[in-house]
Amino acid sequence: MKLRHLWILAVLICIIHEIIDLKFTTISNINDVGQVVIHVTMIFAALLTFFLFGLFFTLIFSFIPFKRRSYKEKFKWLLPIMICFIGIVMCGFSGYRVYLKEKKGIKLSPVHLIE
Repeated sequence: MKLRHLWILAVLICIIHEIIDLKFTTISNINDVGQVVIHVTMIFAALLTFFLFGLFFTLIFSFIPFKRRSYKEKFKWLLPIMICFIGIVMCGFSGYRVYLKEKKGIKLSPVHLIE
């Protein structure tokens, strides 16, 4: 795969996660500015989580020697791959939360929606 395709895949997985996460967290009152701000903050926090965890694992795995490639080459290839991996794991967790909510009837909600 080319590097561009890897980045497109990473962005698509992040979008899929956000769609699944939107299914789980609903805004009960769209006119309440506080709930909208919290929801937008959660979206940016999820994207930041993807990037930081991907960056952390990329820094670790880039030190592994592989076919005489430089650290810079391995870093450029591994960053979108790690973001994809983290995205798939996060999609699994979010999908499981939606499954518990829809099929099992267990009402899970973030702390700010419990009030």
